[in-house]
Amino acid sequence: MRHLVLPEGEAGTAEVVRFLSQEVSKNTYTNIMDQYRPEYRAGHFPGLARQITLKEYSDAVDLAVRAGLVRDLEIL
Repeated sequence: MRHLVLPEGEAGTAEVVRFLSQEVSKNTYTNIMDQYRPEYRAGHFPGLARQITLKEYSDAVDLAVRAGLVRDLEIL
């Protein structure tokens, strides 16, 4: 499963990793991505007008690890 981290938690990372861990499987191949770039009209939406910070990305990875999603956890 690929999950693109968005600024200010807009992607719902905590809910996504909880759902995968509890409702799908902790053995789900997981890819946490940091490639979000604000393009086109993203500047019109304050929560999406910037790239993510290193802390936001690290927090997302930590959430996945704490949820038990470590099978081939791919960190980009």
